[in-house]
Amino acid sequence: MRGFPHLLSSIGFESLLGNTSWFSQSLISNHHSALAFAQVSLEGRGARLNWLLSIDEGDKHLSALIENLSLESALRGACCLLGATHANDDLFVFLRDAGFCRYGWQRLWQLYRERFPPPTTSAFSFSWSRSQASDQVEIDNLRRRLTSPSVQTVRKIIGETLPEFVLGMDGNICGIASVGTYASKVIVNPLIAQSDLPTHVLLQSLFARFFPTHQTAFLVQSSDQAWLEDALLDLGDPVFDREELLVKHFTSIQKASIHVLNLS
Repeated sequence: MRGFPHLLSSIGFESLLGNTSWFSQSLISNHHSALAFAQVSLEGRGARLNWLLSIDEGDKHLSALIENLSLESALRGACCLLGATHANDDLFVFLRDAGFCRYGWQRLWQLYRERFPPPTTSAFSFSWSRSQASDQVEIDNLRRRLTSPSVQTVRKIIGETLPEFVLGMDGNICGIASVGTYASKVIVNPLIAQSDLPTHVLLQSLFARFFPTHQTAFLVQSSDQAWLEDALLDLGDPVFDREELLVKHFTSIQKASIHVLNLS
């Protein structure tokens, strides 16, 4: 592996150089040529594989790189390694063989302002508003109710923050939306309970907050929000085919070894 042969020394040196929320690795052959590169970011008690690149033909060298990434992630306090790829990609087969299991999927959509219905006035009783710390308990209950057990397990590891917006109906929180803004672009990740209200109207009310100042709007659809599909087909277009979400949980034996290393 490129870098210090002693992993603890590598961690300490990288911390002095810059951001400790990510690290990169490369696999070098005996002839000092690069075989593969990868970068991992840290999220809570989890780690995420940002990208993986094989220079040498085939993936025969990637297994060693994945194992080292898992070990370094665990040394930094992570309990699992996450990845995302298309089901028809060779990387999907490789990660599955490397011990990753599927826990969900996601698809990115671009939504267009002109496809939304015109705003309505008081036709329906609901509203999107900024979340408050006092909403945390109700938000947690909504997440447990709407997400699958496999997704809940992963999110408990990586941690969840308070979403930017909550959807209120009849005094109850029936939806949440996490928002990320990047210059003139906005990315919205909603989690909404199914109701009798038109989905187009719910999304129009939410995205109306962003269109005046953001030129391009995206929505991240998760496997727990598959029911949004019909409305999204009317309001926008998928940016790419859905990605399968994968996780490699570190074993108890690995954790025990890491515990000893951290105490040394």
